[in-house]
Amino acid sequence: MTSLTADSIAELFSGTVTLAKSGEKISPRGMATHEVRDVHLLLTQPRARLLYAPPARIVNPAFAVAETVWHLSGSDAPWIFDYNSRLRQFADDGVLLGAYGPRMRNWGGKVDQLARVVEILQADPDSRRALIQLYDPAQDAAGHKDVPCTLGFRFHLRAAACTWRP
Repeated sequence: MTSLTADSIAELFSGTVTLAKSGEKISPRGMATHEVRDVHLLLTQPRARLLYAPPARIVNPAFAVAETVWHLSGSDAPWIFDYNSRLRQFADDGVLLGAYGPRMRNWGGKVDQLARVVEILQADPDSRRALIQLYDPAQDAAGHKDVPCTLGFRFHLRAAACTWRP
């Protein structure tokens, strides 16, 4: 496993770009890229998470905020296309079937995984069970256009500088 640790997302991004150059050449969905597997990234200062790296990456702040609201609200509504029209190419009948929001906030019409993560960490700040699963084999193996790239999220409260305020 390769581990990259940095204080800012800009440092992590720079490290991953350098690392990716040594990766295996692949072409998922016909798009050439380099793949490096089994990499662990640790951002030691989570508030330093905004990336400004022109010309390679230019953050659209409106889209970043809209996408965050879209995910956290549990939505898969098409209003997100107003902020990033390129997402339409991954929609099936106008819906992004791999949208994180419904999976995170209403898994199977029953489970609010984000609320559960908060409950778990409030009850046990040392827990290793604070997980959000995004990939759903029952749904995603069907072959729709938008399968989540991110399999899931894992949450930890570890550093002494981290203070939990429910």
